[in-house]
Amino acid sequence: MPNEVEDRIDELVAQLGGFDAPPETFINNVFAHFRNNEFFYTLMPPLMDENPIETFLFDTRAGFCGHYATAFVYLMRVAGIPARVVGGYQAMALA
Repeated sequence: MPNEVEDRIDELVAQLGGFDAPPETFINNVFAHFRNNEFFYTLMPPLMDENPIETFLFDTRAGFCGHYATAFVYLMRVAGIPARVVGGYQAMALA
């Protein structure tokens, strides 16, 4: 679990069932939160210098895959669900 968690994050995790529900339910609730709360995918998100996860989740609600993945993993970890972000890309050669 992250060391210092902002109150809004704790409240969101609790609202989505992260402290009581089975992990599968919490995961589905996080996905539904992204779908149902005017989050937007963009390749040109606003700058998020301070507290980028909180800024993404509560203020801008706009970002690209890295923003979604990082916020998702952070919420999982706050809920006590082991999670990591793995980044990178490896092209496959066609035979």
